[in-house]
Amino acid sequence: MKISPIIYAKTLVGSAGANNTQIARRFWLNLQKNKQYKDLAKILDLMDSEAALIENKKLVKIYSKNTLDQIDLNMVQEKLEKKLNSKIILTNIAGKNITGAIAQVDDKIIDLSLENKVKQLKKLITKSR
Repeated sequence: MKISPIIYAKTLVGSAGANNTQIARRFWLNLQKNKQYKDLAKILDLMDSEAALIENKKLVKIYSKNTLDQIDLNMVQEKLEKKLNSKIILTNIAGKNITGAIAQVDDKIIDLSLENKVKQLKKLITKSR
């Protein structure tokens, strides 16, 4: 029986504090049995969403070219918590071909990339003519 990625994610998040070795073993065996290894990235992504939901926090994904260091992540988290008026779980996803960063909160995008800033500047210059 194929299990949906959200069920895997909810089960893993809900089992925190249980016997991790047995949980991990059953998890991998189920993925193997159901030929669902391709769903692993989606399951892990959904785990972040489920954990945020359980902790009553917002999940924020920061996309950047390279992994941000802990000092930068702390600064981003502090500023976003003030802006969103909510505690957040911050996930940094590196590998995007951008200069700067793009934050995603639910369906909202906060584009802090250099490319976006240049576009905004061009728009401003065009309007002022």
